[in-house]
Amino acid sequence: MTSLPQPRNPGRPKGVDSNCYTTLLAVALSSFACHGYDGVSLRTIASSAGFNVSMVSHYFGSKAGLWQAVVDTMAQDHQNMLSEFRMLNNPDQPIAIRITRLVDALFDRLAQHPEFIMFVTRELSDPGERLNYLVEKLIRPGTETYSRLWREAMDASFIQQSDPVLFHIRIFGSLAMSLAFRPIIGQLGGREMSLEQLKDEIHSILNLTQSISTPTR
Repeated sequence: MTSLPQPRNPGRPKGVDSNCYTTLLAVALSSFACHGYDGVSLRTIASSAGFNVSMVSHYFGSKAGLWQAVVDTMAQDHQNMLSEFRMLNNPDQPIAIRITRLVDALFDRLAQHPEFIMFVTRELSDPGERLNYLVEKLIRPGTETYSRLWREAMDASFIQQSDPVLFHIRIFGSLAMSLAFRPIIGQLGGREMSLEQLKDEIHSILNLTQSISTPTR
């Protein structure tokens, strides 16, 4: 496996160059998500983005550097969501309300960026430097934030006692798979389901709707 480069300082070029940088990142995310790291070349990514492959080398140095920049961008997006959640996570509010907000925030972010799920899932099957980087930059920060609330919910007997990390993985997996299967839910179950309807169903499955209406600590 190609060794990952040292992290670069944050910052993007301005003007036209900024558009090139952003477009290359977006195309790279989609390409890595659909084909995996080894299944796509820098030339293909550059061509799909409408630029010469030399632009990839100019901004990212290498394929490993481009992949790392994709993860860094995903991690920054996730950190923004976590910051928003921390601001809304008022400890004076019922735990059911706070859990619902967390689940909805995670659901909405995954629905907005389905390629995130594909990207992470592909990397999980290939342990090594890339997966370690993905865990530390993207997965661990979110898991630590969520797990604190899961533990609080367990202590309040809102959810059953279990390992909070495993519980978080189960929640993430449930949301990711539900979104992945939404296009064929109508085919399988006989009725189409919008994102809001799917979210309501998830509330019911997790017993959030009933819990919100029931007094809780």
